[in-house]
Amino acid sequence: MNHQNNQSPRKKVSIVNVQLSPFRVAFFNQLRAELDLRGIDLEYFHGDIWPAERDRNYECHLDWASQITNRFIPIGKGRYACWQQLPHKLLADSDLVVITQENMILSNYPFILKRRLSAKRLAFWGHGISPRTRSADSPGERWRRIWAKKADWWFGYTQKSVNALKLAGFPEQRITNTNNAIDNTVFLQDLQKVTPVQLVDIRQHCHLDDKAVVGLYCGALYVDKRLDLLVEAADLIHAKNPHFRLVVIGSGSESGFIEEAFRTRPWATAVGAKSGVEKAAYFKLAQVILNPGLIGLIVLDAFCTGLPIVTTGGDTHHSPEVAMLEEGVTGFFPEPTASAYAQTVIDLLADKQQYKRSHEAMLAAGNQYTMENMVLQFANGVEACLDRPTKKNIID
Repeated sequence: MNHQNNQSPRKKVSIVNVQLSPFRVAFFNQLRAELDLRGIDLEYFHGDIWPAERDRNYECHLDWASQITNRFIPIGKGRYACWQQLPHKLLADSDLVVITQENMILSNYPFILKRRLSAKRLAFWGHGISPRTRSADSPGERWRRIWAKKADWWFGYTQKSVNALKLAGFPEQRITNTNNAIDNTVFLQDLQKVTPVQLVDIRQHCHLDDKAVVGLYCGALYVDKRLDLLVEAADLIHAKNPHFRLVVIGSGSESGFIEEAFRTRPWATAVGAKSGVEKAAYFKLAQVILNPGLIGLIVLDAFCTGLPIVTTGGDTHHSPEVAMLEEGVTGFFPEPTASAYAQTVIDLLADKQQYKRSHEAMLAAGNQYTMENMVLQFANGVEACLDRPTKKNIID
């Protein structure tokens, strides 16, 4: 790391996102402090929450951030494009601007062109490929690859992001793998704060006796999560093992589906959105994480608790965090059918040695994918990008 001394002129970096998410607040605070030690000032700009995510309780605050205006444009089927009123005068003074690369952020396109014409450094931060794409050769992905090359630097979420960018033709030496993480310090503390009384109350509410085997789903409830497959597979697991119990934490557009399904399944309980010590208590009682659809940051919670994850392979598209899972060790990827999914869960829980190996591997992975490591990776990438000459100084 090339930490700058007090005599070096301070650099300025600006990050622009559509929205500020609760799990990013700690990251930005830590990144700001780390960059300050390196002689780099960080500015952060964000707007309002995407309309499709307003049911996820995403309200949060970062006292040093600057709010900008988002205009959301409906484009059908619950999807929106976004135009941000960017603070161009403030961004013009930044030595590096980092933006989210998403096809539907329309204001990005003129800004990218303007930034390149001014020979100012520009970086993208994102997946490198849409986590919901059905084809790497779809029109949307071809469009994404064209614009992916318009940056000086890339901050990819995981190794999956890096691989996608390399395939798109972006130089690997200008990609930082941030190993996307959240601040699990508080979650680990919450796990320690869980009381026996809380566990007893949950056992009573969810009908968990001493022989109960708990499969836990924790996350937003929407179509890409394949909740229909979760319920169908849970039926098969329960038929094989009457002690099996399904507990679902979360809220979202598919909450009604879950509530209706559980009316006829007394061994399954939906508890709504949970956080803090209350959320941690459910993890303490679980044996396995069940997430048959798109999987994301739940991976990090699972690492903290050592709970193996069963998701699906086949045509299921996941967020980049899936790259953190080692197939057959920390994560299991059966075909997306109820019978295959149920059998994988049944076999995992029955094989005590395999379960123990998976449990220990999950805990070990938790020491690698941390907020602290992500902050250092991101800060190192910022320094490396700033150390490169601007385009007007590059001969080739």
